[in-house]
Amino acid sequence: MSNQTTTLIGIPISGTMTTEPLAVQYSWGESANELNTFHFHEQYHGKDGFEAHQKTQHFADWESFAESSPFSRNPEVMLFQLKP
Repeated sequence: MSNQTTTLIGIPISGTMTTEPLAVQYSWGESANELNTFHFHEQYHGKDGFEAHQKTQHFADWESFAESSPFSRNPEVMLFQLKP
């Protein structure tokens, strides 16, 4: 993993958890079975929390990085509604 990737992965984590009151969790890790495959887990208080996250500067920075084609395949994004 490049230093640029590590730095850019860390930017949204630190920004999300320190500046977004509707963020519950943001963690990531590299697959133990597939080199250079990363998994992210983000949790927000409802749809409002996720939409607020998408309006932040660190989200915009991540999107700019993602648009530079650093990935071997397109990221898969899945949204889930937690059940009480």
